Amino acid sequence: MSNNDILQSMERAAIAAGDIIRADFYKASLVSAKENRANLPDFVTDTDVAAEEIIYEFLKNSCSDIGFTGEEKGAVSRVKSEKTFLVDPLDGTSNFVALRDYFAVCIAYVENDEVKIGVVYDPMRKVIYMAIKGEGAFSKQVNDDGATETPFRLVVAPPQELNQFQLECELSFTNSDDFSLLQRLLPSFSGMRKSGSTALDLCMLAQGRKIVVIANGLAAHDFAAAVLIAKEAGAQVNNFDGKPMRLCDQTLTAGVVLPNL
Repeated sequence: MSNNDILQSMERAAIAAGDIIRADFYKASLVSAKENRANLPDFVTDTDVAAEEIIYEFLKNSCSDIGFTGEEKGAVSRVKSEKTFLVDPLDGTSNFVALRDYFAVCIAYVENDEVKIGVVYDPMRKVIYMAIKGEGAFSKQVNDDGATETPFRLVVAPPQELNQFQLECELSFTNSDDFSLLQRLLPSFSGMRKSGSTALDLCMLAQGRKIVVIANGLAAHDFAAAVLIAKEAGAQVNNFDGKPMRLCDQTLTAGVVLPNL
């Protein structure tokens, strides 16, 4: 399969999952706490599970030789273990539970630990973001019938002084270091926001919003697709050590290089 074929399958899977998420948005009573995290409360809903299952079924049928690793389902190897889909069916579940409409479906296609294709879908606004490595980043509107409009190329905002930018902060706040970090950074920015979805933050950066994104406590499925989209739009994306972001990293800065983290 070509990269474009794989991308189209990923888009269809993300839109199908988004339909489930949007329909379930007001069913917050389905929430239950995960038991495998010891930091801040992490949630999984029936919607997370259903969305991941439909993504799996779509991709299994259209890309049967590519493995699958989902946040809820775990790793499901098929034929070629060096090729896999990395999936977060609902990035921003805490927002979903709180009835805040800022969350996303994230699907990355990975070959030999390198992200080749990324798709992030905002189901509430019906906007899909996508990138193929080396070919730029794009967004497009999804119509009510599931068809997509003409893609729009994404480009980050031009460099400016930090005091012209807001800080999008997705820190876990599990220790005093997070508060110390903010104390050092905030005087340089015009303000701070915490949206609850690192993936959508990165897509907002990619489409030209004047923001800088920082995050910690990440897993690969949280950021893989969105990092590729941001980078293909021209953003610098590093870990807290100032090195280029890798799938094994748990910290992220995007938009500018921030020293002394």
